[in-house]
Amino acid sequence: MIADARAARALAAGSSLGRMEHAPVSRVEIAWYMVASYDRNPIHVDEPFAKSAGLPSVVGQGMIPLGYLASRLVAAVGHRRLRGLGGDFIGSVLPDEALVTEILLEDASEREGGVELRWKLAAENAAGAVRLRGWARTFHEDSDAVRG
Repeated sequence: MIADARAARALAAGSSLGRMEHAPVSRVEIAWYMVASYDRNPIHVDEPFAKSAGLPSVVGQGMIPLGYLASRLVAAVGHRRLRGLGGDFIGSVLPDEALVTEILLEDASEREGGVELRWKLAAENAAGAVRLRGWARTFHEDSDAVRG
């Protein structure tokens, strides 16, 4: 875990938290995201409707890969260090599609009381088609090591 400013300062720009392949996205997961996000668009659960809209199948929400990335980053830094998170949903997530996520350290900046890290987030399908490009900011306090 990148638990304090000292550990954050030890990272070089371009450092990766690694690539991770996630289990294929199921139709059930897509439906649950629809419920959780109050996204009532039938393209997420109604196959005939999605096809009539020109889609190959139902499609998952962009929040699915962003959620995978957020979970990975929080596991690496701790939830209280996350300061910002966002992304551009570039491609549709399809049922039974395995996603590959990657988190790269873009930049580190000294701030009062610690160091801010800026991360590049990416999600693709197994064939390399981009699904999401995003960013995150984390702040690592100098006093984190003292507080634990």
